[in-house]
Amino acid sequence: KLNQIREVLTRDRSALPDVLALSEIENENVISILAKKLGYSEFAVSNSPDERGVDLALLWNGAKLKKVAKREHEIKSKALEGRFTRNILEVEFIVAGKYPLTVFVNHWPSQGNKNETRIDAAKVMMNRVKQIQKKNSKMSILATGDFNVIDTNRPDPFFSVVEKDGLSDVHSLFMESKDVDYREKVTYPLGTYFYGKKMQWNLLDRFFISKNLMGKSGLRAQITSYKIYAPKFITDTYEYTYKTDHHAGSHVTGIPKRYEHNTSRSSKAGYSDHFPIILKLKY
Repeated sequence: KLNQIREVLTRDRSALPDVLALSEIENENVISILAKKLGYSEFAVSNSPDERGVDLALLWNGAKLKKVAKREHEIKSKALEGRFTRNILEVEFIVAGKYPLTVFVNHWPSQGNKNETRIDAAKVMMNRVKQIQKKNSKMSILATGDFNVIDTNRPDPFFSVVEKDGLSDVHSLFMESKDVDYREKVTYPLGTYFYGKKMQWNLLDRFFISKNLMGKSGLRAQITSYKIYAPKFITDTYEYTYKTDHHAGSHVTGIPKRYEHNTSRSSKAGYSDHFPIILKLKY
């Protein structure tokens, strides 16, 4: 598994990302091994009350980012009906010695839970964002992760909470940008996750940024750099096998090549059931 992650990160790159967010992490020991294997000197891991061992991690280049603080935020929702879910991981940095940046790593409750649970997760994150910005208006905010929100969720947790309270969706900014040729836009996958049973693409993984990351100077997001990273070697073909449905026998190419735990051959092991997303920050 560690080798598969390393291949995705390094096959098409000359250098590691300066910041890497990961979800579904078993424990801090696993991240310590991964960080060493990849070459990261610094990392932070959440410690959620969820007992499934599905925490969050952030790894970064200590030469470019100095950690100021790490915090976690528990999601408490009546709609969880007494169950626990993953905390939101928050790490505050100083970038290049002068630019304040706070990164939130998320893995919100799955679609098996009521939409209210994701609304409540959005409120936890955005209440914290507003608290930070009230204290320091120069603080840049980047939120990322697997938000588990699909287009049919109503009310939409993004529109009704995250974007309403001031963060912008980078995928939307990219698709609306006149600086990106439409011929490039149409080559992107329709989502980061493919749900085979419903033959449905979902854009579960996102970047959200504060308005001060949308300027033309200082620390800023390069919207044109955004990518759903889906090279051929991490893709697969899905065959619909539910014989009683009209989709029976259908094939969908270019879906994420999920990791297979029961093989010892790297060529068969796969990578993840989600595509990674990429964004560059400039200063």
